[in-house]
Amino acid sequence: MVRLSLQRHVPVLVATGALALGCGPRVLGFDTDGSDSDPTGTGDPTTNPSGNPTDPTANPTMDPTDPSTDPTIDPTGTIPLPGPPLLVDAIVRDAFTVELFFSEPIATIGAIDTNKFRMSAAFSYSYYSDSTRYSDLGRWNGEEQCNEYCYGEDYGGTGDNCYEWCYTPAGPNVRVQSIVNSAYADRALMVLDGPITTNLCKQLAKKLEEGAGEAAMFLHYSNNGPGITDLDGESLDAIAEHWVLTTNTYYSYQQGSFPFMNPFIPIACPF
Repeated sequence: MVRLSLQRHVPVLVATGALALGCGPRVLGFDTDGSDSDPTGTGDPTTNPSGNPTDPTANPTMDPTDPSTDPTIDPTGTIPLPGPPLLVDAIVRDAFTVELFFSEPIATIGAIDTNKFRMSAAFSYSYYSDSTRYSDLGRWNGEEQCNEYCYGEDYGGTGDNCYEWCYTPAGPNVRVQSIVNSAYADRALMVLDGPITTNLCKQLAKKLEEGAGEAAMFLHYSNNGPGITDLDGESLDAIAEHWVLTTNTYYSYQQGSFPFMNPFIPIACPF
């Protein structure tokens, strides 16, 4: 149940469309039929004396070759940057899909080894030896089971002293099944072979209630071999890849608070 040190609010705004602004013709100073709303020439700066707001030849400031005037270009999108791409956010879109946000457009993802990616459910207690515990999603993904225990009859009581003990056994493991480009140049969709369940979210929430400084899902990535690159061919750096390289384990303990988890991108569990 997983926070970012890299201005993660920027891609979230993009993902929610909070930066996209819509304007109708009247806002721009024209009637709905496209005619000039100020035929008297009063000097209103919102009017266009040319009478044709869509004709680039009638407006010398509108250059058809200028990307800012091209309606097919998303003005909220990112632009290529120097240096390798960075993961800046990750959001659960549904039980099987996690959307990844990067600091710049990424190249087309072809055949890729999905073993380079691995999810974890992790939590850290700063007051408890400053340690971090990682586990497979499947360890907390099972169905919760509860048992009731009553006592007292053997000692002359009524036997109505009862308590309930609940636990969540391990469920099927959850692995990354595929990585594909999104409709947005700076995003990718990570598809899982098993669901993120309500039980997993409840377990992470419980860790927070018990005092964990952080409890969330995380993406681990190994940059060994071809992987995610930007448009300049620069590769995404490894992200806490110890969890990727130890595929034979379902649980890991590390000293410190999320060591090597750079960037630190908690993935919130929404169910």
